[in-house]
Amino acid sequence: MNREELTPIVYAEWPNAKSNLTTWITGEQLAFYQPGNQINGSYLNRTVVDDVFGWGEKYKTSPPVFAKLPIAYNTIMNHTGAYGHEAIYLLGRSGRSDDYTLCSLGAYRTSSCWTRYNSTAGGDTIESLCRYGQLNAPFSLDEEHTFGNTDWPFMATEWANSLGLNDGIVDGKNSLARLLTQLALQSPELPRDRPSLAEVLAVLASGTLLIASGDTQFHAYYNYTRFVMDPGQYETMNATLTAKEYTSGGGILPAANAFYAVLAATFLLNLLCLSYFIRHRGLVTDFSEPFNLFAIAINSPPSAMMAGSSTTGPNTKQVHEKWFIDTQGEDLILGSYRDHDNVDELVEPEPCASPYERTLLHGVASRRSRWPRKTSVDPAKALYTRFTKQDTEVQTEERTI
Repeated sequence: MNREELTPIVYAEWPNAKSNLTTWITGEQLAFYQPGNQINGSYLNRTVVDDVFGWGEKYKTSPPVFAKLPIAYNTIMNHTGAYGHEAIYLLGRSGRSDDYTLCSLGAYRTSSCWTRYNSTAGGDTIESLCRYGQLNAPFSLDEEHTFGNTDWPFMATEWANSLGLNDGIVDGKNSLARLLTQLALQSPELPRDRPSLAEVLAVLASGTLLIASGDTQFHAYYNYTRFVMDPGQYETMNATLTAKEYTSGGGILPAANAFYAVLAATFLLNLLCLSYFIRHRGLVTDFSEPFNLFAIAINSPPSAMMAGSSTTGPNTKQVHEKWFIDTQGEDLILGSYRDHDNVDELVEPEPCASPYERTLLHGVASRRSRWPRKTSVDPAKALYTRFTKQDTEVQTEERTI
């Protein structure tokens, strides 16, 4: 709205107006003014937005009166009028133009809505669903009643003062008012990258509704003869509780249907594990666990492939070597294919021949029989054989002499 359109509701713009901002805040300067729905009241001047805000004799509601026009990036609240008005009004000006923005805030009680609260692991949401949209209420609502709350404006006035939204009356340049005026629309279209001024005001004032709803009745109308209920009165309300403790499929979002493939693969994997344990009953020793692997390694004979690794650590070639688990008596040892000289066939141990017969590597000996491997030579045994052979040759020579 421009300056000319706001003149009918701005006191400083009236002829012969003498503004006193000190007494204006207390309401003393407009003590003569009574809304049109009061005795000897007046609906004051007509404006171009009477049908937008519901002002005038047609709507039985008087327009607000502001003390002055705010400067750029400032807001002014309306504190005029006797008891009975259902809204408070904010007048602000953005620094991007010479126009002004006028907003109204009101609270209403209605039986046309119901509340849905949803609590999930991803967060909580609460929404109000009304008859005017897609209602689909799980229960029947009361007969439609909608009433404006004439008590809420008094609470909202103190709320606006606490936020400094009326500091523009003395050109206070409040920081919150500056942010709000920057959100004023420049065209009749809601922006997609930020909220509008009306949306921000609604969120800021929503806390007053929660405070005002405490100890109130569940119906849109007051069905008691006493204004103070002491002691309180119990009331009933319609409610439906739906609990879903575990969701193992899609349905919430269309993209969630892709998890059916994961569920199917998980089922097949569990089925394979079940069939394995049915076929191989008993406990299973997992040699890939560090404790079991350490016990095998510490009881295994030295390997020529790991020569020199005790001081410098294993190199790349040693790490890439293929190792296997072999049996030596009743013990299991680690071996390398490069530590053996001759091809050897391994024989799988007999059932229950030793306590380690059932392992995750069970049957590895039979599988290794497909590839030839060299048999390792014990260095101590080779040295003993060499000295024994030399001693035998010396004794033969002595007998010959």
